[in-house]
This record gives sequence, structure tokens and C-alpha cells, in this order.
Amino acid sequence: MIVVAACSGEPLTPTAGGGSQTITGNERLGWTQQAGDPVELSSIHFAVYVDGARSVLADVSCSNAPSSGGYPCNSSLPPLSRGTHALELAAFTSNGNTVFESAKSPALTVVVSGTSSATSASTTSSPASGTSAGSTSSPSSTTFPSATVVTTADGVRLKLELVVDGLDTPTALTFAPDGRMFVAEREGRVRIVRDGNLQPKPALTLDDVVTSGEEGLLDLTLAPNFDRSHLLYAVYTSLGRASTPVFSVARFREVSDTVADRVVVLTGAAASPAHAAAVIRFGPDGKLYAAFGDAGDARLGGDLASPNGKVLRVNADGTTPGDQPAANPIYSFPYQSPRSLAWQPASGLLWVVDSGSAPSTRLVAVSPGKGPGQRSAVAGTYDLATQGRASALVAYEDRLIPSFRNSLLVGADEGRDIFRVRLDPQNPAGVVGVDRLLKGVAGNVRAVTVGPEGAIYFATPHAVGRLRPMD
Repeated sequence: MIVVAACSGEPLTPTAGGGSQTITGNERLGWTQQAGDPVELSSIHFAVYVDGARSVLADVSCSNAPSSGGYPCNSSLPPLSRGTHALELAAFTSNGNTVFESAKSPALTVVVSGTSSATSASTTSSPASGTSAGSTSSPSSTTFPSATVVTTADGVRLKLELVVDGLDTPTALTFAPDGRMFVAEREGRVRIVRDGNLQPKPALTLDDVVTSGEEGLLDLTLAPNFDRSHLLYAVYTSLGRASTPVFSVARFREVSDTVADRVVVLTGAAASPAHAAAVIRFGPDGKLYAAFGDAGDARLGGDLASPNGKVLRVNADGTTPGDQPAANPIYSFPYQSPRSLAWQPASGLLWVVDSGSAPSTRLVAVSPGKGPGQRSAVAGTYDLATQGRASALVAYEDRLIPSFRNSLLVGADEGRDIFRVRLDPQNPAGVVGVDRLLKGVAGNVRAVTVGPEGAIYFATPHAVGRLRPMD
């Protein structure tokens, strides 16, 4: 167990433990946070200080139901090297480009008995109303036991394997035609995995990314002709002209595992530090689809003058296609917190994961217009109980796992799972069943994709794992 303390204004003393504690590096941290209601709680973010060095906790999960001491929260944390470390936690809120941070909690000393791949420690503070101290412990690991076998509801046995570790908060995975895997890290780095090995030098490090709260490098996609053009696109948060966070979509060129030559093709949509959600994908029509969250203002989703809360359809250079209705790039709306997009090949439906209201996630099926200039339409919606916000989506149509065809795979960060959503063959927008694949055994799921061979790849806070059929 790791004790976690909280503070408000003046630091509080931990209610249990204290002094020096020995950990293995696989623990998960928990605490209670006081807030007036879940809305106020959602505006509070946490930073951990490890030996004085600050980093933001990016995967904090808090319950919507308070206990006697406050709202139970938990998080995995940055890596700790072997040895002794002093750990402190502070809470902060953001107002535009201004950050209000509380005093740090009392230092907690931990002794890591081995090299940690997923653990740091934390204490909590609140810059608004008070907090009360508490402690919980929940085991977590970013490595995957080689003997782990996942059995689905229909009897399919899948092997859970570690592909690569040593990552820092990955947010997106995508494969190049030559088999290389490109990984986006929230802090603004693009990493490349070649032949199962993580290349030591980042292919790209963004110099203008904003990373407070949920902001950062949020998604990555390759151009449909990447094998010839070597173009890739990223969406991330940066500071706009008014020095407030905005979403930027930029195009880059890759040469010999190096990504450079940035060209910004879209920018200006407001980004909320507490609810920064954006995704980019190329559709089957070769157009670039970009979805942006509503920046914490539900009114923007219905405002046709704003790109927030919308799925936009644009050309690869960011211009509006000539067949868009009224020469407007808006393809579908309104959305609160779109986290991923995926097309179902058999039906042509676009599925959108909108995860603004935990503990459920809204899946929206969008049908394209029936002709040039015709608007898209919502073909169906489904509320998926993900026990927290969903983080990723991919449609599975590969032959490697035949029974998974005509299914959606939804990654859940806070729910620590991959949900297999089985679609109705007679009604492509209908759901006939949902299965849980991981059930929390591998940690928080940040991204999901399908590899060239048909295996299911997913990212946790510090690693990439894979599900494939038993030999």
C-alpha cells in the first residue's frame, strides 16, 4: 500500500502510514478529493512532484459518488527508478493560460525495490474547497504476464503479450505499410517501433504543445498514400493568438524515422484543459475527418459558426471539399467529447465515440449523405457502460479472429478494458451484445488499433500490448 495525503491551503498529514514505505513499482495510488459536486471535481487536476520534479497526472479516475471523506480517486503515475524518492502532490485548476495550484502535500518517502515501469507516488491538494486525506491501494502493472490468456464470451482464446514498454503516456497507435508502428505520446513526442524495438530517439518532439490537464498530443494518423508520400498528421493543443489553448492539426513528412516539415492545416478550435478531446482520421473517401470537443461549453456543439463539438470533413490541405453542403466542412454534430472515429467497411457507417458523460460512453453511427451536397445523418446511437470515459475505437474486419468480424473494439482508459461491441448483421447501426476482453488485467487502455496481421494492439500508460489467437 502507498499512503496518499491531501491538502487544502495548509498541507494535511497522511492519515495512515507515513515515514518510509517500500514498494515494488506495480502499485496503483488512491486518495479522496473534496469537491462540491462532480462538475467541480472534473475541473481539478493533479501534479505529482518526484524529488522536486513536477509532472501532471494524466489518467486520474475519480468516482462520481462521494464517500465520507470526499470523492475516491486513483491514478497510475510516472516511472520511478530503483531507490528512495520523496513524493508530493498538488492540485490545480486552469483558467485560460493561467494555472492556479495549491500548496504541495507533505512529502512521502518511498523505497522502490526494483525498477518501476508504471509507478510514482502522489498526494492530493485542492485549490478550491478543502480536501480530506485518505488512502487506498490497488495493484496495477504495465507489463503483461506471458501466461495470460483471455477467453471471450463465445469461447475464443486470446494470448495477451507485451510488445514494447518504456513509453510515456501514449495516446495513439498506427501502423505504416512497412510494418513500423508509430506511437504518439501526450507530451508531444512521436515514437517509432521497428521490428518490435522502440527506437531510442523520438521521431518528432513538438515544441509548441500545451500539456496541462488532458491537453497534449492527442492523435496521429497516416496519409492514405503514406508508402509514397510519407505524410502523417497530428492533432494537439497549442496556444492560439489570444494565448489560450486551441486545437491544431498539422501535417508532417517522415524520412528515415525522422518526422519534420510541419504545416498547420487546421487551427483555432478552443481546447479546454479539463476536457481536451480531439481525433483525426482519413475516411474511405480519402478526406480528412477531424473531431473536436466542445471545450466544456455544450452550447458550442450546436453553434454552426464554431468547429467545437463537431466532426469536420476537409481535404488533406485543410480546405473544404467542393461536395460539402453549403461549402461548410461540418459533417456531423453535436458532440461533447469525441475521442475516436472508425468506419465499418461493410455498411459505410462512421462510428463516433463521444465520452463526455462517465460512466457511460455514447456510440454514434453516422450514415453519409446519399448524394453530392447531401448531409450526413445519425443512423443510431448506443450507450456503452464503460465505467469511465472511453479513449479509443477501431472496427475489426480482419480474418485472423473470424468471430470478431462485424465488431467494434472500444478502449476504456478509466475502465481499464477493451469492450467488444457486436453489431447486428441485419442492422449495421444496431448492437446485439458487448463483451469485456481485458477486465482490468493490463491497466488503463489509452489507444486501440488492429495490426497488419490482424492482432489487436493497445496502449497502456507506459506500454503497448497485443491480443492474438492462441497458437
